Formats: sequence, C-alpha cells, structure tokens
Amino acid sequence: MRWWVIGVVSLVVGTASVQAEQPQVEVVKMPAQIGTRYFDPKRPPRERPPLTGIEEAVCAGDFLSDAAVGSQAQMTDATHAKATINKIKVTLQLNITIWLPNNPQKWTAEHEEGHRQISEHYYRNAEVVARRVAEPYIGKSFDISGGDLRRALSAAIGKIAEEITNEYNRRMPVETTQARYDAITDHSQKDIPVADAVAQALKETYPAGSGIVPASMSPPGAGADKGAVPKF
Repeated sequence: MRWWVIGVVSLVVGTASVQAEQPQVEVVKMPAQIGTRYFDPKRPPRERPPLTGIEEAVCAGDFLSDAAVGSQAQMTDATHAKATINKIKVTLQLNITIWLPNNPQKWTAEHEEGHRQISEHYYRNAEVVARRVAEPYIGKSFDISGGDLRRALSAAIGKIAEEITNEYNRRMPVETTQARYDAITDHSQKDIPVADAVAQALKETYPAGSGIVPASMSPPGAGADKGAVPKF
C-alpha cells in the first residue's frame, strides 16, 4: 500500500501501481506588507516593541516562512514503511511596521526607512533562498515504524518542514545586517547618508553565495519587493 501526505494530516490511500507525482518545489512569495504607525512617546501603545538606549523609533520586521512537505510511503510490513519526499511547498511573507513618535524628526524617520530597505532587500530574492533550502530534500527517503504509520509519517515530515524553515531563517541573517547598520549610524546620531549606511551594512554582512547582490551593486531599476518579530 502507498499513501501520500501533503502538509501534516492530509492522506490519500492508493495502490502500489499508482505512479508518484513528479518531484517539485513550489515557493509562494507573498507581497511584503509595509505600514507606519505613530505613537505618543508619553503613552505608547502596548503592542509597540520596546525602545532601548537612545532610540526614539523602531522598525519591526517579521519574516514568516511555512513549509508543507509531501511524501509517498511504501509499506514493507504492518509496522514499517519507507517514505520518499516528492513535493515541498514553501510560503513566504514579510510584514514591516515602522513605529514613529508623533511629529518625528526628519533624521529619525529616514533612519527607520533604512531599516525597511534592508528588510526588503533580503526579501527581494527570498524565493531563491527558500528554493535552495528545499530542493535538496526532494527524493530523500527515510524509514518509519510504529503501530500507527500514518501518525509516524506525519511526525517525520513535520520535523522536516521545521528543518526547512529553520534553515531558511539561518540563511536570512537580516538581524546581523540591521545591527551593523545601527552601529554605522549610531542609531541615526552620525551624519552619514542613509543610502551609504545601508550599502555598507549589506556589503559587510550579507551572506556570500546567497545569489543576491548588495544594494550598492544592484543593477539599475532593481526593485524592492513563525517566530519572534525582530526590531531594529
């Protein structure tokens, strides 16, 4: 007997003669959602991320990724089976909220825009990163065992899905670049153009071999396109 799992719990029972679907990776990249919220510094809303040190504003970027893993399993006996991954769907999303005090200073708003640009730069080719993470899993086989093979398979592919999203996050070290940007600008206190600071931060911290060029090297006309929410 063979069965297919898409996600964690969707099961389809078939016969041994049914051919497996063609191996594939699908990446769905949702449009970035960007917004600005203003607050009274004396009575900030509870949902605003906390400020530290000399900060007057904050840019919160939430990089979301969700992986659904499909597999085909061949039973060898009542309590053992071999499963092969044949489909992966990764859904990506970026939510950015810039929190500014009422009537902010120009340089404060410009500094937070720099944080936004860095997040969007990472997200521009996030699809490439996610695909590179997911593709090596296609065709991989693994053994499962237990009295409830469907449950065992569901748990196994759930773990694989978590591995994919964790690796995607590891290859998108946006917080490192954001921290370097803050260091270069001293949180907007230094008189350095935002564009120059963003380009320098990307040049110094962007992962090599990622397939995305830093902002200072981007071709003309290039556009910007579950866990804790980083704040910058």
